[in-house]
Amino acid sequence: MSDSFGLEGVRILGTSETYLEIEHDAELTTAVACPTCRTAQFVRHQGTRQVITDTPARGKKVRLAIARTRYKCKSCGGTFMQAWPPSIEPTAKATVRLLRYVEAEGCRHTIKGIARDVGLSETRVEGLVRGLAHRLYHHHRFPTPVVLGMDDLRLRKRLYTVLTDGATGRAIALVEGGKESAVVKELNRRKFDRTAVEIFVSDLGTTNLAVKKRMFPAALHVADKWHVLKGAQEALSKVINQEVNRLRKAGLSAQAKSIVAVKSLLMKGRVDRSGNAIQLQLNLSRLAPILISLPRIGKAFWAKIRLHRLYASADAREAIGHGIRFARRAMAKMIKTEFEAVLNRLYRHRQLVLNYFHARDPNGNLKHPTTGPTERRNGDIRATWRAGRGIYNLDYLSMRALYQPLMMHGEIVLCASCDAVMGPFGKHRLARPVTDPARARCPTCPPAP
Repeated sequence: MSDSFGLEGVRILGTSETYLEIEHDAELTTAVACPTCRTAQFVRHQGTRQVITDTPARGKKVRLAIARTRYKCKSCGGTFMQAWPPSIEPTAKATVRLLRYVEAEGCRHTIKGIARDVGLSETRVEGLVRGLAHRLYHHHRFPTPVVLGMDDLRLRKRLYTVLTDGATGRAIALVEGGKESAVVKELNRRKFDRTAVEIFVSDLGTTNLAVKKRMFPAALHVADKWHVLKGAQEALSKVINQEVNRLRKAGLSAQAKSIVAVKSLLMKGRVDRSGNAIQLQLNLSRLAPILISLPRIGKAFWAKIRLHRLYASADAREAIGHGIRFARRAMAKMIKTEFEAVLNRLYRHRQLVLNYFHARDPNGNLKHPTTGPTERRNGDIRATWRAGRGIYNLDYLSMRALYQPLMMHGEIVLCASCDAVMGPFGKHRLARPVTDPARARCPTCPPAP
């Protein structure tokens, strides 16, 4: 016999194991008393064997075959079954720790996959996961970050806005619609502290500009580096494609193929932050013949490199010089049309671009904030959405998008007395003392007995 199974009120009598499942024969150790008259005088009758599902172990489903006895009270004559311990949820035919396990896995895996792994019905798993998603969406608030990143995310034909902590890359809000009114409403619902945001990083979209002006007027607005560079990349790609098509129509298929073969090198050419162009110099032997023989591609390529040099500058003054040189190259007559949108955007929002060199941390060091962490999180959200074969419930999608990297009942703690949700407490489980979810309490609730 063993009481060290970790379930209060359950004693293990024996274990049988197959390739796919582990089954424990068990009995209850809870005190027996009549629920009507509370006396302990009873006659024992034959009981029943009930199967309870427990958390998986070693990749196998775990079942508890519990012998539950029926009794007859000598005092009132009523019959009753032995009471379930608090570690078992009889309505779900599962242990409480399995229900908490399902909630934690619901942030990372599909409902169908969880049901298959633990042995519960999909309906039961869906109810648990959707209930947790609703609770997190309506009762949990992430702290307002110092650096706030904002970017758009399109899933099929639906547009979402993702807000992230620019310092950690953690997604803190997901807004459906992508409109200014929707984003402002969600920020107010989540009780964002407008004065806490010191740096606001986004692309130069109309919605982003309007949200920043309305919600965070005192924050330093930094135009995202990658979206600015993306415009030059797209312009260069357009010039290359035009030249390839022109050569093919002229019957010069071999030369067109040679351009296609090195297009990836042309697109990848860049300058790092220190101004070192080693990668570009290594590829120059293959690129030089094309850059010289096809002046449109050559001018577009060097214009893009000049824009990269802008972001590799040591300060704003040097960046202004590279920006002027970029404009001169991009305004060349043969490529002006393709670079016109980039030039207009750069000129209209030049101060937001230069703010990249003004953003500093409390120690005075340059931050160089970008939406790179937001873009990486968007990639994870897309993968989650595809794995779920399309997720359209906003509560559930928000849970999968915002809480997937976090450990439920560790970094995120649910109050067992009310609907409050606390956290995140840290990057690792040991950042906060591990607490039994049944005993977790928020600061406003009395401690667990």
